[in-house]
Amino acid sequence: MISISGNEDIDNMIMDKIQTKKEEAAGKKQQKVPLLKLFAFADFYDFVLMGLGSIGACIHGAAVPVFFIYFGKLINIIGLAYLFPQQTSHKVAKVYSNLLLSINSCM
Repeated sequence: MISISGNEDIDNMIMDKIQTKKEEAAGKKQQKVPLLKLFAFADFYDFVLMGLGSIGACIHGAAVPVFFIYFGKLINIIGLAYLFPQQTSHKVAKVYSNLLLSINSCM
């Protein structure tokens, strides 16, 4: 056994304390709180803030899929650019302006 403090008696006391802490932690059950009890002390202001936060989280979560839709359209246009080179610039500008409009409408 590796000596922690250099004294065998102190090392044994430290190991005993560690062992008892582990046993206490294993013996305790975690207390669970029901969902309605969790909001027992919330007032109207708290509910408004939680609602706004939930709406904001939904918008934030939808941002990446919406971006991927527009990015996929741009890649598709660029991939077909060799067939219609004159129309490519106009189509890219149209999809890009739609992307900017959707970004600005969220802000």
